[in-house]
Amino acid sequence: MLDITTTIQEYIYFLKSRNACDPSIPYLEKLISPECQTIADITAVIDKGGSSYSPGWAAWTLQNHGDQMTPALQLTFIRRIISPMRAFQLYRDCGWLSDEADIELLKIFEGKLPEAEKQLANKMQRRAKDG
Repeated sequence: MLDITTTIQEYIYFLKSRNACDPSIPYLEKLISPECQTIADITAVIDKGGSSYSPGWAAWTLQNHGDQMTPALQLTFIRRIISPMRAFQLYRDCGWLSDEADIELLKIFEGKLPEAEKQLANKMQRRAKDG
């Protein structure tokens, strides 16, 4: 299980075991430094603008690997998502999200996607969590 103390090297090994896209590995390897050793450190570097971070990376990582993350690590990535539509898609599609993760995703998209929210409320779109 990945958590905020997982080292970057362990994370890279995990990504390779799940056949992650090749560009993610060199990107992570470049971030390794005495100040950047764990997944939590990566997010701190990104937050300071110290990397060529794409906002989509947090959503992609959560979508593809969130089922192997602790709830605290899920929240670390969710709090970096800026797209209401991407937050909605994760909320709808990821059945393994914690209740707190659900709340954080709702905060990102609620009131911004009225049609999608209406479809969810009317069960025209169903959440994976609802079975």
